[in-house]
Amino acid sequence: MNSSTASNYVSNGMPNDLLEALDLPYLVILQLSLPLPIVANVSIQVVPMLKNLPNSVEIMVHPKSNHQVVFTTKSFPSLSSLIVTSQGGDSAMEVIVNCSTLLTLRVSSVFNLNLNILNPDLLETIYIYGALVTFPTMMNDYNKLLSLTIANNSLSSYPFTVFPQKLMVLQITSSGMSAIPNLQLPSTLTFFVFDNVSPGIHIDLSNNVNLHLGDVPESFCQARSLTLTDIQYTSFPDCIYCYYMEPFLKLPFSAPPQNFVCNIEFDSMALYSNLGRVTITGKKIGYGNAPGGLAPVPNQKVSFSVVPQNGPSRDVNILLSIPMGYNRDFSVIEAGVSLIGGRVITKLSGIDQLVVYIDRINTYLSHNITLTESNITCANPIQSASTIICDVPKGYPLANAVNYTSTTKALELSGYFGSTATTGTVTVANTINCVIQKMNFTQITCILDSSPQPGPNTLYIKVDESEFISSSLFYIQPNNNNNGSTTTGSTTTATTTTTGGNNGESNQQKCERLTHNCYGHGNCDGNGQCQCNPNYNQIDNCLTKFTNTTIQPNTTNPTVSFDIDGIDFQFDIYSIQELDYDGSIIKELTLIKQSWNVSVTTDNITTLVNYKLNTYNSTISTEIYPNLQVSSNISFSSITRNVTFGDMELILLPNSIKVGFTISYWPFASNLATLRAVFKSTINNDQSVTFDCEKQSIDSFTKDQLSESIQYLRVVKDNIQFSGRFIDFVLSNGRKTYSKTELMSITPVDDDNSDESIALIGINLPQCSQCQLDPDFTPLLIDKEFDNSDCEKSNNWRIIVGCVVGGIGLIAAAIATFMVIKKNKKKNSFNRNMKNKLQKANDDL
Repeated sequence: MNSSTASNYVSNGMPNDLLEALDLPYLVILQLSLPLPIVANVSIQVVPMLKNLPNSVEIMVHPKSNHQVVFTTKSFPSLSSLIVTSQGGDSAMEVIVNCSTLLTLRVSSVFNLNLNILNPDLLETIYIYGALVTFPTMMNDYNKLLSLTIANNSLSSYPFTVFPQKLMVLQITSSGMSAIPNLQLPSTLTFFVFDNVSPGIHIDLSNNVNLHLGDVPESFCQARSLTLTDIQYTSFPDCIYCYYMEPFLKLPFSAPPQNFVCNIEFDSMALYSNLGRVTITGKKIGYGNAPGGLAPVPNQKVSFSVVPQNGPSRDVNILLSIPMGYNRDFSVIEAGVSLIGGRVITKLSGIDQLVVYIDRINTYLSHNITLTESNITCANPIQSASTIICDVPKGYPLANAVNYTSTTKALELSGYFGSTATTGTVTVANTINCVIQKMNFTQITCILDSSPQPGPNTLYIKVDESEFISSSLFYIQPNNNNNGSTTTGSTTTATTTTTGGNNGESNQQKCERLTHNCYGHGNCDGNGQCQCNPNYNQIDNCLTKFTNTTIQPNTTNPTVSFDIDGIDFQFDIYSIQELDYDGSIIKELTLIKQSWNVSVTTDNITTLVNYKLNTYNSTISTEIYPNLQVSSNISFSSITRNVTFGDMELILLPNSIKVGFTISYWPFASNLATLRAVFKSTINNDQSVTFDCEKQSIDSFTKDQLSESIQYLRVVKDNIQFSGRFIDFVLSNGRKTYSKTELMSITPVDDDNSDESIALIGINLPQCSQCQLDPDFTPLLIDKEFDNSDCEKSNNWRIIVGCVVGGIGLIAAAIATFMVIKKNKKKNSFNRNMKNKLQKANDDL
């Protein structure tokens, strides 16, 4: 048998485990696909079983997985010539050669192959080819070596520190070596080829009087230095003759051949300057040995400094080499741009604006901007000496509003999902798949495989290999959520409508006990609900009644404030923060001391105060916030009024203060960034109220059990109380979506025995182009004329009750307001909805 190919075999069952040898005395070529897919007993190693082979074998290997092939003297007692060729495969292999009789070794592979030579005593010829072949790179002890060829390999260091004394042929081509050390070549060396070397290599072959290089290769032109004194040669390339006087060329001649003319070749005589530096390409262009000169690739690519200048092309004479005196005239135009930074301005459409801030630019030229990572060219550029503004597609996917219908498990996502988006992936709570029913560039509608748990749920979206994730955007309200719950003078309480239990106490009796029979300003009905007298507030079980007060607007900044008989309360808009996905602050804009443009209009019934953040005459950087708009509208009226916010209608009672707050065109850093609106208020460290001689502690904050989101804030000062409720949804680009309110910090007003602290409250907002806030506040008076207790001297206890909302559209509704979903229903349906809301509020009392 002269050849064997494993793929020609047919499996006839399981080979015997006791098989010890394959006697193949006439084998010339062995082709293996490892591991052998047709061998039923894969534990059998074929190569070690080969016996009685001839002295020359060519082995072709096709490795299919990590595999090791071992050639030993035991298996190949007479082997003198071995050729190993790896012709493909999906994994690396290792070849171990340990044959004491081996004289010639040829290894070739374009795939990963690790060659390990354990017994080189008799090796005379080694040929290694392949960039991914690794081998012993130090061959000092290969004493019998006559010929070494290393081709197209990533060899980075010289394979000898001492040459084998019998070496006759040394060929190293297309390697990764950066220098050839100055070693004495053996006198036996008759063929030396060192070609296609790495650009910038340092070659030193001095003191080798017996070395004959013949025609020195063209690749030596790319060497950064040449030391070739004392060698023998036939000719040098023209690039060496052109620059023979350069100090880093030490040559075996003092002048080029007679009548030699250096013909320097340039690829172009028209050059672009990059901030005062030009690059010249061609042949025989030198080593950059001139003022401001560099040679990235000697004789092929050099660069020089020129004086940068705006305007059209101009003639510039460039000195190429000081020793040789070469110089040429070039046409040069400055095309470089020095950038300071850039910002993306978020727009409501699918196109954003990229603003690039420039330090230096030649305005004579028109410049284009390309985002290299996404290969996007910035469209419609507008260029000036300091900026380039252009249009870029909005980063996607981006969700900024979520609507969930629990009955159908339908999820509606609003945002931006790419101009050509047709397919994507939506996952909720890390495991629940949402099957997409409809998808376009602004909306995704999908059906969840199962219902998520109440509370916050992680939302993951993937479109075109780009990803979006949020842990704060999607929240499912529990069935017993207290969005409609109410507050009284103490903790939140509820008038239940259940029957039985409680020692036989009826719902009406329980209501009378808990609310002191509606505080004497109404009656408890059979369902345990307070029915209040006119002008009394049913939301707090008739404890308070609406009262007139004088409100003076703040003409400096949009601060909500009340001052009743010298007792004041303030709720300040403190700052806007941009957050990364992990909650870290990317940047923060402090608003507490900024300049606002203020205008006031009134008709003696309703007063409207408009605030606009002055971004030009303030400390706000227009480079960081180029198009930012922040505005606030505060209004109050002596009559009842209806106000629409999103899909809700708010009925504001007399003397209610409504605060509208809008953030537009915030420059987000990425599609994962979100906002947090930060508010500041002063709270008590310990506070309580007394009714019928019963002292009841009042917690400053009440939180949702599932999300830990703040629902209520209460502050009591001399029996004047401010109560604020935080609604857990906001408006993002006009759409209602979930928002979490969190307590960021509490800091004592002073260090010594302080009774008050400064609280910072953060309302988390999704990424949106326009974010709105709409809280309102109402002053209320608690009437205690039916309190039979003598604990307090005053019969009247005054309270201020307010509501605050959270979100990127910060939507607020006062406790003293009624919220009505805008639907086209009949009057009786409207009344029934209102009654249900009030009943739910009293249930939580």
